[in-house]
Amino acid sequence: FLTYLLFAIVLTIVLYPLYEKIKLYVKIPSLASLIVVLGVITIIIIPSIYLTTMLFTQGRNIISSLKISNFEFTWLENVFSNIGFNISIGENFNFWVQSILDTAKSYFLTNAISFTGTVVNFLTGIILVFFVMFYLFIDGKNIVKTIKDQFPLHEKYKNHLFQRVYSTT
Repeated sequence: FLTYLLFAIVLTIVLYPLYEKIKLYVKIPSLASLIVVLGVITIIIIPSIYLTTMLFTQGRNIISSLKISNFEFTWLENVFSNIGFNISIGENFNFWVQSILDTAKSYFLTNAISFTGTVVNFLTGIILVFFVMFYLFIDGKNIVKTIKDQFPLHEKYKNHLFQRVYSTT
């Protein structure tokens, strides 16, 4: 979950100016933090979940509809005969293509189970991101001050380091 924690820190740093502007109008830090976090959910997470769901559904539909028992490959024979090759595509080709499609379907269904576990981990991580962001917006300056005080550097170097970080973000 370290990746999600770092993602929350980066998002908080990037969106902190927005939080400050909203806090000027709202005057309640926790409400301003909630507004920014809900904005992130609306702009980033909901479309991502929608796209993932659509990709999964489309993939499932494609795999389940891949049956070639009724396919006719006479068009392929015609293409080859037009360029001078007389090739007969028979049942062996149908069997070969069907076995490839069955293997792909089996692979997809097997990985769908592990995909479900990945989704649960992802959702847990995203909840962690929002939780951390909410509190970083509210207590961010105090946390930075505490971290800055714990750095084993001379005060001049600490200020220079943190100024560089602020100017970068």
